[in-house]
Amino acid sequence: MHRTLPLIWGLAACGGVDQDEFVVLYTDHYCEAWLDCGVTATQQFDGIDSIEDCKALEASAVTSAWVGCKYKKGKAKQCLESLLPA
Repeated sequence: MHRTLPLIWGLAACGGVDQDEFVVLYTDHYCEAWLDCGVTATQQFDGIDSIEDCKALEASAVTSAWVGCKYKKGKAKQCLESLLPA
């Protein structure tokens, strides 16, 4: 089981997810999956040799992707819940 899943389950009981919390949880989950399931050659090409490399790269990408968008706590919660296994 991924390390971030208990954190996401804990948030499922809450009304929403703060923006900073979302970036951390989403990035953690994404990077764990990327390193577990990704192709090593692609990871190396992207300069991702560790979980820390991935988090640094992806947190910046997630944050810059929503510049100019309105952040919605409920939608962020739904997004994180969708990452949970069925």
